[in-house]
Amino acid sequence: VALAFVLLIGAVVTTQGLEKLLKTDTGIRTDHLLTFDLPLSPQSFKNLDTLHSKIQDTLGRIRSLPGVTDVTATDHAVLGGNIYITSGFTVEGVPAHSITERTAQVRLVSPSYFQMLGVRLIQGRFFTEHDVSNSEKVAIVNEAMARQLWSTVDAVGKRFSLGNNQDWTVVAGVISNTRDVSLGSSPQPQFYFPILQDMPLGLHLIIRTAQDPSRLAPIVTRQVWTVDKDQPI
Repeated sequence: VALAFVLLIGAVVTTQGLEKLLKTDTGIRTDHLLTFDLPLSPQSFKNLDTLHSKIQDTLGRIRSLPGVTDVTATDHAVLGGNIYITSGFTVEGVPAHSITERTAQVRLVSPSYFQMLGVRLIQGRFFTEHDVSNSEKVAIVNEAMARQLWSTVDAVGKRFSLGNNQDWTVVAGVISNTRDVSLGSSPQPQFYFPILQDMPLGLHLIIRTAQDPSRLAPIVTRQVWTVDKDQPI
């Protein structure tokens, strides 16, 4: 389903609280956005390289369209109210008993996610097209996550693992806190991982436009079906 972003927001809040919520500082830019939900079939998970190629091809085709200023992908819709939660992670050099809060939100994103949404980089770098499955495993954490695990935003180069093994992921960057899950909830500790280093269980496109977003929906749909004629939208 393709939605102009203002309609998506309007659908999930009550009329009484709309004005208050729309004034909430989310830490992200929500103007001129078009979102697409692309459900992934069981067949998609059989070959990770093929899925990653499909994502890259789709993003490239949409990015080249007139009227599109940028496009990115994530595994959960922005402000959709749903996100993965993890509670099992190991932090290199930090005793487990010293971490009092062990839950965090997890989101997979493609390069340009943060730049397109206007998220502020505090330290380090954003993801790039070089962060792929055969490169060093990296992550970006928000300020809340950095302070929870290391008591400082000076976290670039720190290593952690999801689980109790030593399959380390390196922190490449630290970003400001945002409300990219729900308007009504406060910012939570978050891990962000490159979508091209992992297996997304869902796929959502976020497209910033230079015109009325809804006018581009049919054109974007054709590009999605050019890559995969059987892709549900």
